[in-house]
Amino acid sequence: MKNLLRVFFLQLITFGCSSLQAQWVYTGGPGGGNVSCFVFTQDGSGGTAIFAGTDRGVYRSTDNGANWQSANFGLSAYGWVTALLAVPGDAGGACLFAVVFDEGVFRSTDGGLSWTPASAGLPSRRFIYSLTSVRDQTGKTILFVAFGYGGGGIYRSTDLGTNWSRVTEGLPQYIEVTSLGLCSNSAGDTAIVAGTWSGIYRSMDEGLTWEASPSGPAASFAGFVSVDTNVFVGTDYGVYLSTDCGWSWEKKSEGLPVSTNPEGHTFVRTLAGVPNDAGGTSLFAGIGGSVFVSIDTGRSWSTLNSDLPHDNLVFSMGVCDSLFFVGILQRGVFLSTDCGDTWVKRDNGIPNTYITSLAAAQVGQDSTLLFVGTWDAGILSSSDDGASWIPVNNGQLDTLVTCLAVSPNKGGGVDLYAGTGTRGVFHSSDNGESWSVMNSNWLDGTVGIYAIAIANGGTDSSQIYAGTNIGMYLSTEGGSGWTAVNNGLPAYYYDYNGARYYYLFTSLASARGPEGTDFVFVGGEYGVYRTTNHGSSWNRANEGLTDTYVKALAAFSSEGQECYVLAATPSGIFLSTDYGASWGFADSSWSSSPMSSIVTCGSNVYVLAGGGGIWKRPISQLVATDVDQNKSDLPGKFILSQNYPNPFNPATTISYELSANGFVSLKVYDVLGREVKTLVNEVKKIGRHEVQFDASGLASGVYFFRIKAGTFVSMKKMLVLK
Repeated sequence: MKNLLRVFFLQLITFGCSSLQAQWVYTGGPGGGNVSCFVFTQDGSGGTAIFAGTDRGVYRSTDNGANWQSANFGLSAYGWVTALLAVPGDAGGACLFAVVFDEGVFRSTDGGLSWTPASAGLPSRRFIYSLTSVRDQTGKTILFVAFGYGGGGIYRSTDLGTNWSRVTEGLPQYIEVTSLGLCSNSAGDTAIVAGTWSGIYRSMDEGLTWEASPSGPAASFAGFVSVDTNVFVGTDYGVYLSTDCGWSWEKKSEGLPVSTNPEGHTFVRTLAGVPNDAGGTSLFAGIGGSVFVSIDTGRSWSTLNSDLPHDNLVFSMGVCDSLFFVGILQRGVFLSTDCGDTWVKRDNGIPNTYITSLAAAQVGQDSTLLFVGTWDAGILSSSDDGASWIPVNNGQLDTLVTCLAVSPNKGGGVDLYAGTGTRGVFHSSDNGESWSVMNSNWLDGTVGIYAIAIANGGTDSSQIYAGTNIGMYLSTEGGSGWTAVNNGLPAYYYDYNGARYYYLFTSLASARGPEGTDFVFVGGEYGVYRTTNHGSSWNRANEGLTDTYVKALAAFSSEGQECYVLAATPSGIFLSTDYGASWGFADSSWSSSPMSSIVTCGSNVYVLAGGGGIWKRPISQLVATDVDQNKSDLPGKFILSQNYPNPFNPATTISYELSANGFVSLKVYDVLGREVKTLVNEVKKIGRHEVQFDASGLASGVYFFRIKAGTFVSMKKMLVLK
């Protein structure tokens, strides 16, 4: 029975993790990106998960690259992932490792859902290029990382990255390593090979001692590829081959281009071996903007005549069975399933540029128009829920867009407002087809706009609020004049090297209250402040907001005209139904990158992840619609009651009490921990609730029902008798 319960609770943990992502649906984002590495894992059912390391973290795909989702929780949103590795974990399954170039090594044991640092013992200057592993005679995994700058050398871990120690025997004290790989000989011996600016080194004893190859080139290395007992490496001087476990090397570059510079370099950026139809292995080398192929063990090479774009660097390659992925700098990811003959673009969800902001507008009865602001590509729009994007940057619009806002206009359309890094506020009344600047006095290159909100939209007296790096400003003249409105707002700043830097306003939102009162909310590192008098004064509105680092705000009204305000924080999404006077948890399941924008449109709420990509969810799952109870009847704590009747056939009633608004999950499981039915999966208001469970179609026996509301978790047993 103990083993049965252990299985049950392990499965509950698994179900809990998978249900978090299921509440949010991925839509997309401007695709492309700079992909520097790939890694593949297999799940228990034989499915393949593909991970891509980019200059904005890790992305994951479970549909052969058709769609990618950010897998950056615990990683820096700007981190450049230079290497990925999957090894067997101690508890089964895959243990993933990601090298962030200047931050260190990170580890994930939950399929990339979360990452934790694994750099104990590594130097603080962590310019890491490569990562590999071997298995010792007992089957234990040994990890190796190599430092490309700073002379850091090679480090070794025997406890899956918990601790690292430098390996020095046979290596120079100062050595820069640009690639690590493995090769084997016919006797079954495995060598670790390291490409360095001092030549190639190898170790035959699991990295404890090293020796220099007598013929390995001193160069920058693009990666080692093993084919049977042969190992190939790409270098600044072409491709080299070793047939004796990495000891001696021979150049194999006939047919590869030679640079016209005096050194005659042939810069091989990436190398891969792909199984071909003849039962052998084709070698592919990325050189400049072209891919070259060899089908005769590297003796000769020819240009791959394919439909890949040739206008940028071929940056990375990844192979898993029949899947052959290529990453091209700033052009995205391409997939071939026929050994490079044909290619299809597969980068939906990997951002080509850093996405800074999100806005959504209702177009017609049921259509939604999405807009994203980017770091260096202006604004793009999508009319198909993020599947495809087009630029809408006509006019004087700056390429650095920091924030967006939409507002209905008198003509029945929408006005779109864009804040820029140094050129002020821009306005479009035709869905971004044309733009005009709204503030000639802010064109001095010093004022950055970081949040925008429109109050009293669609009228001649619309008020435009702009949060800047020098305070809050308001315009009631269509942007032609601006007035500082900072009374009551905190003056948080710090001085550095003689300059003063202000903590930024991260978000603004507005809502129409009773009797035409305009509520305007501003969020930042200090929580939420609000004004009801057009910015003349601001008051703090943080009651119940347990995480006061507000990254994004959204305000909207339901069909019954009740106003809701959503605040996105690192801990999740908070909800206020009283114009910010009090807050409660609406959703704590967000586990992607930190939220940088949250907007509502139609029946959905959209969230922009900090690392890129847009997610959506029905508003009804975040906003409770229960009827309010008298305050004297409200419970003081969370309670899950025993079902009644019990035993039962076929139906029973389950009741629970909530002492705060929040997201509630109530599910039924069998004795093996398998989910039988979801009874509740939405936001509920404070008070007492009941739900019916019908066991028709289920066998007699013991079942469990489990509730999770915020941090409250409770489970009870019930019996079906037929």
